[in-house]
Amino acid sequence: MKLKLCIVIGLLTFMLCACGEQQKETIPDNVAKNSVEQESIEQGSNESMELPSAENDAESSIENVQEESIEKQDNTTEQWRSAYQEILADWKVIEQYGDMNYLKEYFDSEYQFDKYWLCDVNGDEVPELFLHSDYMNITVVFTYCEGEIRFLMYDVIYGVNKETGDVVIEGHWHGAGGSGVDEWTVYHITENEAVYAYYIDFIREYEELEIENPYTVYDASTGEFEKQPNGDEYDEIYAVHVKPCTMKSKFQQYDLSDLTGLDVIQ
Repeated sequence: MKLKLCIVIGLLTFMLCACGEQQKETIPDNVAKNSVEQESIEQGSNESMELPSAENDAESSIENVQEESIEKQDNTTEQWRSAYQEILADWKVIEQYGDMNYLKEYFDSEYQFDKYWLCDVNGDEVPELFLHSDYMNITVVFTYCEGEIRFLMYDVIYGVNKETGDVVIEGHWHGAGGSGVDEWTVYHITENEAVYAYYIDFIREYEELEIENPYTVYDASTGEFEKQPNGDEYDEIYAVHVKPCTMKSKFQQYDLSDLTGLDVIQ
C-alpha cells in the first residue's frame, strides 16, 4: 500500500514538474515577441520625434538666408541712395563719371539740370537715376554697380521699356540724316552699361517717290546699317522694343532739392 502511494506521489510530482517546464518555455517567447514590438514602437516614436528637429533646422537655414538677402539688399539700397543724393546735391559732379564736354559746348549757358526720377529699367533691384534738363531736353542716365556710380548715356529720351530692359530714343537731337519721325534707337541697359542694341528708320518720302530701300535697320551682329525694301524687320523691332514703352512724360519728375523722389522707384 505504501509502495503504491509512493509511486502515485512520484508520478504526480513528475507531471507537475513537466507542466512547469513547458510553461517556462512558452513565456519567454511571448515576452520576446512583446519586447520586439515594444522596441519597434519606441524606435518609431523616437524617429518621429527627431523629424521636427530636422524640419526646424531647415526652416532656420532658410530664415538665415532670407535675412542675409534682406540685409544685403538694405545695404545696397543705402549705398545707391547715398551716391545718387550726392549728384542731386551738386549735379556738376556728373562730369566725374561721364564726358559732358559736348553738352557744355553745344548748349553753353543752358547746360544745366533741374529734374530727376528713378526707374529700375532692367529689373535688377538697383534703379537707374534719370537726371533731366528742361532747358536742353536732355536726360543723362546713371546706374550704381559694384560700389560706384556708372554713367550709361545721355540723349533726348522717348521712353523706357521695362519688359525688355531698354531706353528708347526717338529721332536724333543734333546732326543730319534720318527721318527724325519714324526713327528709333534702342539702348539695352545691363548691370553697368548701355548697349547700342537697335536702330530703325523709315523715310516715307522715299516710298512716296518710289525710291528703293526706304527702311534702315541696324544689324548688331555685323555693326552695319542695312537698307531694306520692306518694313518686316522694322515692324518687328518696333512692336517688341518701342511700342510697349512708358513715355518719359508719364514718369513723375522731382526737383533736385526734393529727396522724396529717391523713395519712388517707377
